[in-house]
Parts: sequence; C-alpha cells; structure tokens
Amino acid sequence: MKQYYISCLIILCSTTTAYPMEQFLSTLWGKEKLPVQTSHITQHNTDKSTPEHTNGNTPIHIANNNYITIGLTQEQIQQAKQENEVKSTASAYAQAKAAAQNTNFFSDMPGLTKQFFDAHTWQLIAVTIGATYGYICYRVIQGNIYLAQPNLWSSWKAALSLQHLCALPQEELTQALIFDLQNKYINPANPLDPHSSFTHFMYDIERERAYLEQLQTLHRKLKNTYMLHFFPLNTKRYASIPKRLDRIAFIQHLFSTWIAEHKVGPHAPLQVAIMP
Repeated sequence: MKQYYISCLIILCSTTTAYPMEQFLSTLWGKEKLPVQTSHITQHNTDKSTPEHTNGNTPIHIANNNYITIGLTQEQIQQAKQENEVKSTASAYAQAKAAAQNTNFFSDMPGLTKQFFDAHTWQLIAVTIGATYGYICYRVIQGNIYLAQPNLWSSWKAALSLQHLCALPQEELTQALIFDLQNKYINPANPLDPHSSFTHFMYDIERERAYLEQLQTLHRKLKNTYMLHFFPLNTKRYASIPKRLDRIAFIQHLFSTWIAEHKVGPHAPLQVAIMP
C-alpha cells in the first residue's frame, strides 16, 4: 500500500512540477541518477501492476518492467517538425526576396523612372517651364546690364557713327586705338611693355564679340517666337547689337593692319606714337 502511494506521488510531481524525476527518486531511494532520453523519462518502480495515466495529450506509462515512461505522441512530434519546416522555409524565402530586391533595384530603374514620370507628368511639365523661364530671364537681365557698360570696345568712340569712323584717316584712328588700349591694359610690373597690352586687348575683344553674338541669337529667337513681351528685355539695347558687332569688326581690322605694318612680335622693337 505504501508503494502505491509513493507511485501516485511520483505521478503527481511529474505532472505538476518542474522537479526532475530522476533526482526525486534518487533522493527518495538513495540511488544514482537514472538515464533520461529525449523522448521519454524512465524511473524505477516496484509496483508492476500500476495502470497507465494521462496528462492532457502526454501519456504517462507505468510499465510492468518497473519503469515510468513520459513521452510525446507521434502526432505532436510530427506537428512540431512541420512547424519548424514552415518557419525555416518562410525565413529562407524572406531572405531570398530581400536579396533579389537589392540585386534588381538598379535593373528596375527604367521601369521605376517611367512610373514616376507617369504619376507626376503635369508637375514635371510645370517645373520645367518655370525653370526655363527663370533661366531665360536671367540671361536677358544679364545682357541688359552688360550692354549698359560704357567701357566696352563695341562702345569705343560711340559718339561717332561707323560711317564717320571709316571716313577718318586710318593712321590717325589707329594711333588713337593703340593709345587707348595701352592706357587700359597697362602692365604695372613693366609699364613700357606694350606686348602684354596687345595680348589682353585681343583676348577681351574676341570674348566680347562672342558674347554679343550669343545675345543676338537670344534676341532673335525670342522675337521669332513672339515672346519678347514676356521677358524684361531692353529692346533698344538689344537692337544695337548688330552695330556693335560691326564696330568691333572695324576695330579688329584697324589693329590687325597696324600689327602687319609694324611687324610686331614677342621680341620685335616697338615704337608707339604718344597721343597728345
């Protein structure tokens, strides 16, 4: 009878506490710990006729071979394996999907760009028109300021028309040009060196000619498209560009002729008449 109560106590402890069964029996009977397997726990029992007990879905067997077996059913084991396989598959799929997205991001750029343009067509058109208008206004205002400068070579002797300049003696006019450019481009390190003055003059007058041609092209395009009234363009200043280009061409002709006559070179002596 005493052994039966002890068996019941063992079953109660195994189903309600986390105390290891082999330690409990070893303490109770003073024996060494018995081997424990993963799928079941066996302990020594002296009662060979104890029936089988159940704890929910976990059967507890008190076998006739003096051992108690606690294990999981085959259904529970199979279900746990399936759950682990599903989790592993889902994790592998998520990793593969993330890697594929990172790999295909740049290859999908054309498609993404097309989707962006399709979704923001009107916004992009408005931004493009606004940016273009702002840039043209900037160029027009910059041209207005540039054409107002009095020290441009296209404004040289602006009080005289080009026809009047052509009627003047060429030698006298050339000497006046050389005098003006030497005063404008004087070399502080060597004031008597005229070659640096000539170099600066040729560079500046060519750059001025190129910029005037750009402004002339801009004015012509705006005029042909009937958009002059939409921009802050000074019509009078822009209309003077063709005459300015003709004056620059005349000045370059005077200077080239004078250079050829005097055979001016980097090491050639140069005598320039000083204007009174």
